[in-house]
Amino acid sequence: MEERNLVISAFADYYQNAHFDIKSIEQREFGIGNIKKIDARHLNFPSVSDFRRYLSSNTPRFVSHSISYYDFPAATPMDRKKWRCADLVFDLDIHAEGKYGAYAKLPAMKQDAIRLLEDFIINDFGIHRSDTLLVFS
Repeated sequence: MEERNLVISAFADYYQNAHFDIKSIEQREFGIGNIKKIDARHLNFPSVSDFRRYLSSNTPRFVSHSISYYDFPAATPMDRKKWRCADLVFDLDIHAEGKYGAYAKLPAMKQDAIRLLEDFIINDFGIHRSDTLLVFS
């Protein structure tokens, strides 16, 4: 139990000081999880400081937000949220054998992601680089 409390404390400390660059946070729906990836959803935070306070106090193992923007992100059912728009997201997956097989494929996947960003999203679609975010998870 002491080890678990130490881990929770470390997460709380991290959340206290982490940089959260979430565009229009007040229009996003959040999901959190401790046992499953999402145990609870339809959460909404009016500001980054409210989000930080929640994470520091509750220290979930998983947290995610919608790619969509809503007028009422905490509303249920979904049609009451009043969808506005969404981010454009590309998800590139690696399929490999064994627990660590994907590591050898990471450099090629990184190059594929950069090529998608530079050759298509920026050059073909005309989206400005400052309006993009490249994330590896």
